[in-house]
Amino acid sequence: VQLHISDYDSSRDCIPPGEGKYDFKKLFDALKNAEYDKSALIELYSWSYETPEQIVKSLKYLEKIG
Repeated sequence: VQLHISDYDSSRDCIPPGEGKYDFKKLFDALKNAEYDKSALIELYSWSYETPEQIVKSLKYLEKIG
């Protein structure tokens, strides 16, 4: 099992986590309650972000809440 994650907003999907509307805290809480112990990866496409720094920022955001 591998969890692929991205975010969305009203005009775009598959954007860096933390830049959109998705409630990752709620997701991580549910995964923890289900004893999910596998990894997750940020899945983006070349058109869905502008700089590598956005990905690093997303990773830090997810690590903070997860």
